Amino acid sequence: MLPLGFVLNKHYIVGRMLGHGGFGITYLTYDTILSRCVAAKEFFPFGLSARRPETFTVTNMTGDMLEAFQRGKEKFFEEARSLAGLAGHPNIVTIHDFFEGNGTAYFVMTYYEGCDFSQYLKNTRDKLSFPETMRLLSPIMNALDY
Repeated sequence: MLPLGFVLNKHYIVGRMLGHGGFGITYLTYDTILSRCVAAKEFFPFGLSARRPETFTVTNMTGDMLEAFQRGKEKFFEEARSLAGLAGHPNIVTIHDFFEGNGTAYFVMTYYEGCDFSQYLKNTRDKLSFPETMRLLSPIMNALDY
């Protein structure tokens, strides 16, 4: 992952990691232009990329692996553009920026404090009532319908 304090696109200061998955890493980031916290998602597909420790640049393999990385990066930007096109819906995250850098791609979105669903379930001892389930799922279903 990127180190604390690393600067992306000349004005996003990387903070702690918020999460990671098979295709990327999401960081709590500070936007120095707008003076606010945002979330920055980095395209960093497991198995297709590595990071040079001296520059923190993402490197990838050659041949088929490089092609897969490039296709994935294009899909990553398509995701950012799709989300940006849905701006204004209260249940869909707002995309503020997307760019290439450090040998990979990033998009920056609104940061919402809270816990993820697995942590929420742990806090409720893995049991949700039907009304609570509907309260949680209704905004998701509304966003999917949109």
